[in-house]
Amino acid sequence: MEVDIQLKLTEFKTYAASHPDFDEALELLQESIELTLERGEQSGVVLTGDSGTGKTTVCNTLISMYPPPQLRETEGSVNSIIPTLYCRVPADTTLKHLVSAMLGKLGSNKNVEHRPVLEHRLFTRLRECQTELVFFDELQNLLEKGQEATRDKVCDWINGFCNEFNKPVILVGLPACATIVENNKQLSLRYPLRAELKPLPCSIDSSRSVLRTMLSTLLSEIVSWDYYESVPCLTDPKLEMAIFVATGGNMRAMRFLLQRALKVSLKRADRTLLASDFSTALNRTLLRTRLASVNPFTLDMQELNDIIKGQRKCQK
Repeated sequence: MEVDIQLKLTEFKTYAASHPDFDEALELLQESIELTLERGEQSGVVLTGDSGTGKTTVCNTLISMYPPPQLRETEGSVNSIIPTLYCRVPADTTLKHLVSAMLGKLGSNKNVEHRPVLEHRLFTRLRECQTELVFFDELQNLLEKGQEATRDKVCDWINGFCNEFNKPVILVGLPACATIVENNKQLSLRYPLRAELKPLPCSIDSSRSVLRTMLSTLLSEIVSWDYYESVPCLTDPKLEMAIFVATGGNMRAMRFLLQRALKVSLKRADRTLLASDFSTALNRTLLRTRLASVNPFTLDMQELNDIIKGQRKCQK
């Protein structure tokens, strides 16, 4: 059977390649859920990390462990069953707008009332939809707004939501979110657990490189398509270093670069993926996380090593 390579590329965008930090974060999220259910009160986790480090992927992996939304008919009526509610907090939002957006995800779209009325309807819909787990992602869009008094009001609202919902609620955002939660006495008691995702490190001198393991996993997925007759060894030290310099170890940047390299290779129609395809893919591409303006795929190992060592010094 001929491989639908375009379909494979589309599916690849959501492919979750795990690594030790990813697995540890997922395990901690699961532990927080178990603790919350066992103790009967919020024993939550704050999942943090810079943009592109894999926070949303961890959340989606956890969501996939629950049954999907469905319609259920009972006593002549049809109701939506929504086991998990994932809420990405928009920029420049308000609590009222957030509650309205959550109601919209739960199938209630006529939301023009005052916030207390909306919140009452929200908790009613959460019960009707038998929702077991709620995520608040991009939480910095709420927590970092305004002065300290405003942040305290947001924290108080999250506290109140947790009390009323009385089921697991996971907070997700940029690293600063953890500090804001810790500085709020009530919220910090409800969120004692921390999971942080960071860019994958490049450990050329180690046989147990996290980045190398990730690249090996991605390569195995591509090989499993049975489309390419030849692929480069992504775990070759020089290529690994070049990919690290090109992306800074950022998962989103790495996936984007690989996606572009695959697209470049398809233009030849020879079913080969070349190391030079990464160089071509990086040209005219602005990746904010890259460690050097020069194309790293044109450098030798010593030049790559100097860039990586310089980046480590800057981090100290």
